[in-house]
Amino acid sequence: MPSRSQVKGIPGDLRSETAILAAVAREALLDCHVRHAVDLVELGRGRVQPDRMLEVYARLHFLDVNMYSDIRGRALAALGDRAIRYSVISPVSDTPEPPVVPPPRTLWTRIRSQFRQRVHHSLRRDVDRHTGRSEIELMEVHTEHALRFARALEKRFTMAEAVRIYSEAVSLRDTLRETLYLLVISRFGDPWPEPSMHVLPDSPGQLVMTH
Repeated sequence: MPSRSQVKGIPGDLRSETAILAAVAREALLDCHVRHAVDLVELGRGRVQPDRMLEVYARLHFLDVNMYSDIRGRALAALGDRAIRYSVISPVSDTPEPPVVPPPRTLWTRIRSQFRQRVHHSLRRDVDRHTGRSEIELMEVHTEHALRFARALEKRFTMAEAVRIYSEAVSLRDTLRETLYLLVISRFGDPWPEPSMHVLPDSPGQLVMTH
């Protein structure tokens, strides 16, 4: 998730506000990811090494290198604090892992591929449930912050454009953008005003004033 201060197509008078909104959204998403990553490590305690479970988390949630690095650092720090506080350090019987290969396309196939040819059948079921809960909560965080973008941009952009701008600001993957749009438009409430700016169909991201 790149730390963008600006997103293409934002007029100058809105850049500062949208940069702040984007930074707040990214931090909220990072906090959410860290909590769920720590929970996933706890699911595998005594069976799978913490680093391995964090790698699994990264694959299941499509984390890029920078985002994974931030989450891993914070998650390991949180786990270390927890271990010191409660003196909980469990031995692990995990076997060495084969070289990392690109994950399959579908979510549930990816989950099963991480634990294929293992005896951790109950763990795999737990990971299924954990991944579902995590994705739902992450989508709630996205919706909350996309709504803030929508309200900040409502007089200048269409709803679809506001959600597009938010999605680019936080690097939301394409497969979730339509769902986010539907969630935002269902919760916005007030009628969307006629914007004073729009995107040319043949020039994505290029803004022109309407009169």
